[in-house]
Amino acid sequence: MQADLAHTVAVTVDPGEADRARAEAEAEAEELRQLEERGRQENEYMSDWALIGAMGKHPLAVNAVEMNRRLKDAVNQLTAELKAFRTSSDKLATMVVWLTVLLVILTLVLVALTVVTIVTA
Repeated sequence: MQADLAHTVAVTVDPGEADRARAEAEAEAEELRQLEERGRQENEYMSDWALIGAMGKHPLAVNAVEMNRRLKDAVNQLTAELKAFRTSSDKLATMVVWLTVLLVILTLVLVALTVVTIVTA
């Protein structure tokens, strides 16, 4: 079975049409960039709870990105706090060990002095 191709014509692209399509695509991309920038600026000053509440009203990707950025910042701050806590607790633990050693030595001196006092009495 051979299809009858006599009624078909060559498809060509009108240069003006291609330019219009490209211009429309660029305009849509610019509009999207402006929308994202506006959303980013609006979200910057929102509290975390307000941002979470806005997810249902404005399901933009900017909201999710802002929430992820805030979460990463919070995790980094928590990590820094935990490192500082660990450093200070290690210093205090070392001090407690040395004070315990000093206490044991003083206790041994006290026991020795008590024995000497009892023996000489």
